[in-house]
Amino acid sequence: EHVRIADMLAYRNLVRELDPGRCDPVLLDVLAVRPALADIQTTDAAGRTICSARQAAGRAPLVQRAPPGETAVGGLAVGSPQGEPGTGRWVVAVSHPMAGRHGSRGSVQLFVYLTALHPLVGGALPSGGVVAIYDYAGHAIARSVASAAHVGSKVADMSLVEHVRRERSGEGVATGPDKVERLYAFRPVAGSPWFVVTGVPTQAIYAPARAKALQYGLAALCILGLSAWLVMRISSRISAPMV
Repeated sequence: EHVRIADMLAYRNLVRELDPGRCDPVLLDVLAVRPALADIQTTDAAGRTICSARQAAGRAPLVQRAPPGETAVGGLAVGSPQGEPGTGRWVVAVSHPMAGRHGSRGSVQLFVYLTALHPLVGGALPSGGVVAIYDYAGHAIARSVASAAHVGSKVADMSLVEHVRRERSGEGVATGPDKVERLYAFRPVAGSPWFVVTGVPTQAIYAPARAKALQYGLAALCILGLSAWLVMRISSRISAPMV
């Protein structure tokens, strides 16, 4: 949805002018009706801010501190998570390239609050289960549990991320930031430099099998014990006349 908004803005004449003295008022209008956005900016080829909806609203514009992430479908680039000054809320810059007028190049940048992505990972899960979205640098973009503690930060154990980089999709076992070992399945998120991962504790997966194994083991021990007792009784009856 935000990509479509950026694409629409990239074709507006005032936006393509890349003139700081003639900013398109629609930037402020879109920001006012899109609570998931922290800012909408136009930038030149060097990455300098030309127009900012936040600035038009009387607030300091955001600055993309981290370079854009890997390029996704259509040339879209997604930056690393960064904190919004004053609030600490995590945002990520989505950069849509555009051809400015008079042969110049630039981009439309949407700064999206990461909290807007939480409903995507907030479905019903088994006990101890987790769904999360990460970028390929290891930053948590969204997380179904403990999001306040982990979203925006980089994972300490990069083993799963390295595995995802190599395989792109599949399964693997890893220990999460909460020290719980889980069996994970992961897939790339189409049209973005992110991947989604879902994990279930290995203890929960293996618990039914372990319970069955214990049940069958106890049954086998009972059968062996009964068999041994019967053998002893039969043996004693056979040997009694001989004595």
